[in-house]
Amino acid sequence: MTAAFADPQTQIWIIAPTALVSQIKPLLQANNQLDRTQQIVRSPEALLSDFQYLITPPHPLPASIAIPTTLPSYPGSNADTNDIPSQLNIPPSLQHSLHFATCSSSPSCSALDTTRARPRHSTSETRNPLSRAVLAWLDALPPDVLAAFPPATRARVEGSSPAYSVYGSLLVLNAGLMGREPWVGLILGERREEGGGQRSGSYWSGRKGRGKEEDSRREDLWRRVCEGLRVSRVGINGAIPLHVEQTPNGTDGGGETGEAQGKDNVQRKPLAFKPLYGDFGQVESAGSEAFGRAYWVSVKQNGIEQVFAPLYTMFSRGNIKEKQRIAGWEDLKTRRQGGVSVVDLYAGIGYFAFSYARAGVDRVLCWELNEWSVEGFRRGAVRNGWSVRVVGQGKGLWMAEGKDVGLGDERFVMFNETNERALERLKEAGSRFPPVTHVNCGYLPSSEPVWEDAVQMLDPRCEGWVHAHENVAVGDIDRRTEELVILFTALANPKRWERNPARQA
Repeated sequence: MTAAFADPQTQIWIIAPTALVSQIKPLLQANNQLDRTQQIVRSPEALLSDFQYLITPPHPLPASIAIPTTLPSYPGSNADTNDIPSQLNIPPSLQHSLHFATCSSSPSCSALDTTRARPRHSTSETRNPLSRAVLAWLDALPPDVLAAFPPATRARVEGSSPAYSVYGSLLVLNAGLMGREPWVGLILGERREEGGGQRSGSYWSGRKGRGKEEDSRREDLWRRVCEGLRVSRVGINGAIPLHVEQTPNGTDGGGETGEAQGKDNVQRKPLAFKPLYGDFGQVESAGSEAFGRAYWVSVKQNGIEQVFAPLYTMFSRGNIKEKQRIAGWEDLKTRRQGGVSVVDLYAGIGYFAFSYARAGVDRVLCWELNEWSVEGFRRGAVRNGWSVRVVGQGKGLWMAEGKDVGLGDERFVMFNETNERALERLKEAGSRFPPVTHVNCGYLPSSEPVWEDAVQMLDPRCEGWVHAHENVAVGDIDRRTEELVILFTALANPKRWERNPARQA
């Protein structure tokens, strides 16, 4: 899937009541859909005059704020307005309070919320390392080349604070930069025609196409950026698409085959990620040889290393506080005789599973579909000094040549298969694992499809916890809490537990 980006006039803005902004922004941030290159709009006058609403808003408009997203609104891309909330992963409980619009003119007026905007600095005082590196590159260009740039390019770079993240040797630019000059031109080497998303030739020469000289200058730009930020590769992020779109060669855009067009992107593949500089390797199907050739990144959070391949797996830096809470949970550190187990039904590269291990859990049983995430998980476990056993899809775990081979003392057992088999696997295991006391269901916007199985995985002889992840509006927390108490009480009814005789040992 190719990432699409827009300028303020052709991107979707969320018009949200002031009280809901604290809920909407984290949702967008979690999916890399908040345009950090632009500021929110607070002015009531601007909300009425500068925005073109996709559905007529109520009159009078309640006190609201406009939040920029990275979702494009090119003609035909949002033909079904009702589909916009799902593309932005907005839960149904919030949708009735929101409106969606495009901006009729670039919101660079006094309507912007400038209370947190960075002050502008002279070239030598520019604090943003990315801007400093670009300015150094601009200063090194021949005068005739620099003269071909759009007016005020240098001033715009000097006065901006482009958003980015650094993960080890990788610099990831925020997707919102692709909708804003001069960054869209600097990144793509192309510029847009005034008032639209059409490209009009090379950014710095006006000619169509780029020659070797221009490619060399772009190479020098990224080399300076890498030196300035001490990285070796540069890419730009895009929102994780909700659905997989097949390419003409029959793959899903991530090197894998067999996915039907329009299928849910349950593996959370970063299909919109775009490499810009450095060797990321070729996109290819998973396998030991491909794993060896791929580019891997290591990130440390809360003192725990996580490893991922940016072409194949997403990295979520959120939920840091929840990860800290789990890693320091005294209940998990107090081991019962014989130990305890935790089940992670959406393990990814170890976002939560590693925190359970840090808390002292004896055995963490994990399920993950994405083979690249499984390999990242394995590498991360090894880096943290934990042992791991990977079980392939449909592979037996305990039997070899008709004999029970048992398990070693691995801290993690990772099943590279759908979590729909998790309950069956645990029943097959009998008493081989310590009692399961915690089941982690870390998937958004909701992990509800696995809750019934999660409850049945808990050992009835122990106090158990299900960590159920879901997007819930602040105003709906009390109501949803009551619903979940009723739901989980029903699921935990002992009559529903089909006890395996092997677990009674």
